[in-house]
Amino acid sequence: MNKSKNLNHKSKIIDAHTHVGISINNYLATASYPYAMTVEDLIVRMDFLGIEKSVVFPFESSYYPLLGEDKVLDSPAMSTFPYEKENENLLREIYDVFPEYSERLIPFMMFDPSRETEKQAEHLCELRSKHKIFGLKTVTTYIKAFAADFGNDENHIRNFAIEHKLPITFHCSWDENDIWANVFDILDVIEKNPNLNFCLAHTARFSREALKRADILPNCFVDTSAFKIHCELATQNSTTVADPEKRFVADYSEPANVLQALAEAYPNTIIWGSDTPYHNFAQKHINAKGELIDCKLRANYDDEIKILKSLPKNLIDKIAWQNACNFLTN
Repeated sequence: MNKSKNLNHKSKIIDAHTHVGISINNYLATASYPYAMTVEDLIVRMDFLGIEKSVVFPFESSYYPLLGEDKVLDSPAMSTFPYEKENENLLREIYDVFPEYSERLIPFMMFDPSRETEKQAEHLCELRSKHKIFGLKTVTTYIKAFAADFGNDENHIRNFAIEHKLPITFHCSWDENDIWANVFDILDVIEKNPNLNFCLAHTARFSREALKRADILPNCFVDTSAFKIHCELATQNSTTVADPEKRFVADYSEPANVLQALAEAYPNTIIWGSDTPYHNFAQKHINAKGELIDCKLRANYDDEIKILKSLPKNLIDKIAWQNACNFLTN
């Protein structure tokens, strides 16, 4: 499939990181936010904010136990393997319910690199036979899977991605208590798979070493999803982002200045993404020590686009269009 054929250069803005669907865990188990977004909701936001196209992922999967539970919910409505229903429903919503918006949306399928990869790959093949799929996404932190497992030669999802030349976005982490999505583990996978394009989400947690390694790799990009709240975390010296002495040097109290500095330092690597609706984040999860982490980070619906539009036009075109197209086109 020619993944770039719909990327008409009418607009200079692609949002490389958004979500559509529902998080049953967030809504029912933990009173966390966000918990839902529809295609129609996303399009309304895109229209209001001046975004032409968006890469879109499902929310988390109903295959996994709710927080604090030891089993999957027993219901025919739930996924019987990772992301079964969520991937189906995203494509159904885009192509069947709102086909008039389908040219503006770039669906990525979610996957678990550690569990039932053969079933997932078979399902992805079936879905791809019916609808356009542009890429893959994984968020191993919250499903307690290991990002490094994607690099195994026998991993069925990796082989599916290679066969169909699909780009892949990885949620990544810095915190030593997040053993599932370590940014350097993911970079090792990227180095060993030069025939695939990859994107590290969340600005590689501002790690100077990770950003430099990503910039050297021609098949690696870094998105800026949830940039405002990550800058806030940096000002707090949170363990979620790189330690001050290992962090990209910038004044994180001024997110627009940080974004411009990153775009100038890594002009072929940085991709703009909002993380809508996860730009505003309140969530509970259990870390590798079994500790309950309760995180609350506030942002407005237009903060990410305001930060982007504060940049010079040439940098906006570069990080919000050209680099995104390069990532999407293998």
